[in-house]
Amino acid sequence: ARDARALGIRVQWHPEYWVKSDSISARIFRAFGDAVRLHAAAKSGTRAAAE
Repeated sequence: ARDARALGIRVQWHPEYWVKSDSISARIFRAFGDAVRLHAAAKSGTRAAAE
């Protein structure tokens, strides 16, 4: 898009597919779960449980 003010690129990746065989994917998947729990706890006013 010649007249666009910005460029956005999206990547769809599923680290959950590789949790058991790839340590980096496992860390990303775990960090995502932690972030989801923290966000949910912040919205509800409770503390997130560690897993």
